[in-house]
Amino acid sequence: SFILIPSFLYFALCHELMTRLVFAPGPTCRSQVLLATIAFLLLTSCTDPGILPRQRLRMRLPGLENEVARTLALPDDCASELNDGILCLARALRRQTQGYRFCHTCEVIRPPRTSHCNDCGNCVLTFDHHCPFVNNCIGQRNYVFFSAFLISTGCAQLEE
Repeated sequence: SFILIPSFLYFALCHELMTRLVFAPGPTCRSQVLLATIAFLLLTSCTDPGILPRQRLRMRLPGLENEVARTLALPDDCASELNDGILCLARALRRQTQGYRFCHTCEVIRPPRTSHCNDCGNCVLTFDHHCPFVNNCIGQRNYVFFSAFLISTGCAQLEE
């Protein structure tokens, strides 16, 4: 609403005056920046930030633990034993010097720069923060979209 309402007011009240008197391509540029801002907002809020599947989900879906281990680049000796929480906990404790941690809430091995988000209740890869404006965590898989959203929002403010 903080993006759409001012933009709607601009196009309803100032669009024609700006086109005739000031700069003819200005409203066209503004509409393109507005569309880019909305697109990046939707991409940021709808894209998975890099959530690690919980242990319970890994146990129910066969083959998921190997896929997660490949994604996380975990050492091979832990990839086959992700379903055994106690053994993985012992291995995670030995790997603390390498930066791996065990999340007791999600019951997963977290690689370096992965944190548990208390707002979402998930462990997120390369966790930056939980953004209340997009209602999503900002992590490894949506950080580029979030940066583009911030840049397009800044460009929209510059045009005013």
